[in-house]
Amino acid sequence: AEGQLEVVTGNKSAMSYVLAPGTELVDLEASDNMTAPSSYCVTSVTPSIGVKNNGSDDVSSFDVSYSLDGGSAVSATVNTLLAAGASTTYDFSSVSITSGSHSIVYSVSVSGSYIDSVLGNNSASGSFSSVSTTAIGTSHTENFESYTINGAFNVNNAILENPNGENTYVVD
Repeated sequence: AEGQLEVVTGNKSAMSYVLAPGTELVDLEASDNMTAPSSYCVTSVTPSIGVKNNGSDDVSSFDVSYSLDGGSAVSATVNTLLAAGASTTYDFSSVSITSGSHSIVYSVSVSGSYIDSVLGNNSASGSFSSVSTTAIGTSHTENFESYTINGAFNVNNAILENPNGENTYVVD
């Protein structure tokens, strides 16, 4: 480097903020607060985000959103005081779902006179699965020919559940 300046890396230095008058530094954290469907045969879910104020200042309003399966974000502004150290839950309107595996991503943000100092905890995600509520037929046979060893798991009309690293299929 030119000159005799000492370079300090981010993990060895303290950060100080110079804020404009009336601006507050906050830290809101998002979490997936949606209740998992009670069965696989559901046609709708109610997305729910948990928001925790990890900062030392109260927050009077913030924005929350979710995106289901990578679709367009559904947003809302929450105008409720969230005290420092407190948590709250925001339930969105119920949304219809199709059968299959689903992913949901939540986010929280601030605007106006607030600046969120820790952006790494502003989003959370979850997943769930559902199957059609329409009967497949009076009888159904799955010969597992669509199953590929050491490849994609493509078992028709089934959901892969693997909490312990074992191959387990549930047909509902």
